[in-house]
Amino acid sequence: PTCWLQRAHCVCKQSPPIDHLIPRNVNRLFMLMHHKEIGLVVDTAKVLLNAMPTKARLIVNGIDKEHQESVKELRDALEQKERRFFVLFPTDDAVTFEELCDEKSIITSQKTTHIIGELMENEVFDVIVVDGTWSQARKIHARYIPLEEDGGPPRVCLSQESLDILG
Repeated sequence: PTCWLQRAHCVCKQSPPIDHLIPRNVNRLFMLMHHKEIGLVVDTAKVLLNAMPTKARLIVNGIDKEHQESVKELRDALEQKERRFFVLFPTDDAVTFEELCDEKSIITSQKTTHIIGELMENEVFDVIVVDGTWSQARKIHARYIPLEEDGGPPRVCLSQESLDILG
């Protein structure tokens, strides 16, 4: 009922809610999913949606924004300056989460300056994750997420240690 997969591939019982395990400073997780991912067995967006029912928001690229309340929620969140935001997407200028939290780091764009470090522990932030093939993900990234120099959120990539674990 939540994973949208065929009954033979259903993972709803194997992915119970884990909202209580998510750090309290993670406000929302926006998952931008390509419409061709709907119904695929390997679709991780629906697993995350099932596992984080109170924090996860799904936005399906290719479905009109007036049919998705989460698009407005994402746009409103991107315009907020009180809450921190980052995109998990491996651009050339992406930093690791550890680098983002480094006390000496300062992220500046034309519209905002974020001083990172001591505030991070008490800050509440939103996260954007893009779900699709690399080609689909690049298009979704360009469509929905403003560049940092235009006031958009910083891009974060996985650390080498994380990549080694996922191996």
